[in-house]
Amino acid sequence: MDQNKQNKTVRFISNYLLYFSAITFVLLYLVLAFHNRPTFDDLTVIFFMKGKNLFQYVYTLYETFGGRWTSWAYFFTVISPSDSNFQSIPICTFIYYCFTLFIFIYSVNKIIQIGIYKLFNTKVDSKTAVTYSILFIACFYFFTFQNIEAWWYICASFIYLQGIVFLLFGVALMLREKKKWFHYILISISFIYVGSCFEIYPLIIDSLFGVCIIYFLLKNKNDLSLLRNHWFYKGFTTAFISLSISACIIFLAPSNLERRAYFKENYTQFYHPTNVNTVLNVFADRKFIVAIGLSSLWLLLGIKLKNNSTVIINKDCIKKIFLLSITALLFSVIILYLFQKIFTYGIMPPARSWTFTSFTLAFFICFLFFLIGYFNSFLKLYLQYAIQICFPLIILVVLSLNLYKQYSYTSVYAKKYDQLIESFLEAKKNNITGPFYMEPLPQSGMLMQFDMDDDSSNPKFFKKILGLDYDIIVKK
Repeated sequence: MDQNKQNKTVRFISNYLLYFSAITFVLLYLVLAFHNRPTFDDLTVIFFMKGKNLFQYVYTLYETFGGRWTSWAYFFTVISPSDSNFQSIPICTFIYYCFTLFIFIYSVNKIIQIGIYKLFNTKVDSKTAVTYSILFIACFYFFTFQNIEAWWYICASFIYLQGIVFLLFGVALMLREKKKWFHYILISISFIYVGSCFEIYPLIIDSLFGVCIIYFLLKNKNDLSLLRNHWFYKGFTTAFISLSISACIIFLAPSNLERRAYFKENYTQFYHPTNVNTVLNVFADRKFIVAIGLSSLWLLLGIKLKNNSTVIINKDCIKKIFLLSITALLFSVIILYLFQKIFTYGIMPPARSWTFTSFTLAFFICFLFFLIGYFNSFLKLYLQYAIQICFPLIILVVLSLNLYKQYSYTSVYAKKYDQLIESFLEAKKNNITGPFYMEPLPQSGMLMQFDMDDDSSNPKFFKKILGLDYDIIVKK
């Protein structure tokens, strides 16, 4: 077999392994989304929806829980159709997660297409762009320090995950050279959401915007009209102003002072000093091996572009992206650390607060592998062939095993959860006044586990939502 035929055969096998890997992750995501159920603070914020319209609900949480008004508003929009029937919440959340994945893929796909065109002055085919969009999302998912909470803790996902989703959507629109009036509206909406979904996000992104503004001014210091007339200027300005105004709203919330006072009063209860072992334990998680494996697939895209003889890389653009990704990663760590020291009296935030760091880490590692793949002159041809087949094959096997395992756990968990709700409502219908003895729910896999014995699960709000007057006792 001549070399051309070998190249075509290897590319054919490699491409289909990549396609099936992407499809397998989508199936894993949909399985988890379909079987996800409310728990913990989900029940608290669902309870506060009772009898309120959107404005009343957002105002109540803004005054009592925090200034994250865009997260509260989006949560209300998703959950309110099920307000009269708790059992229909899984349908609403499944639609929400499907919409999230659609926006996610659309945004990353556009950024990849635009990015490759800027780097190589060539267009990547749609199938490849969509495939790598999904593979990047999968990489980010497994890189997320606490992916169970950031992605599947329903109310938390509106804060930590959606901030990333709306940021990418806004950036994808900003990068369009030809924009219409509605693109600017969508950019504004996206960055308004990011600015008020979680306090850390606007601090990090506004800092990055500040670096970009300094760079633009220095580059165009001799003629600022060139900057104002640039296709990027109007979208960037819209994003920056929208984010900054929204950030002011979140930080001016009256409830922020109450939360800070609460942290100060309960300092000894919540304080856990940061240490090296804590960080090492996070990175020792096996899912990080999967994340590295997924990011290594970007080697193949680099090799593919390198083998295209018509492609010439823009080294200046490479340096800018590399520096921006490093800066974003450093800012995400430094700003969260300073926020912890200044505003929460040194109390460590939950692991899900590091979602932006996880995202920038995923981007940096994928980009690094992509560059290694492009500058692959140190790799022998047979080694390139082995990488192009073995890497996606291993990832496909790992994701398939994850899919099977998570379906086994979550399908049983969701079924038992739904049966439990039905039994509670049946007992209420039969006017039972004595204690209700329930079996503990089975393991929930990658989903949040609901435990009626755990006070943090808010069983009191669970009972209020369903209108239960009897005590619930979990069998030992």
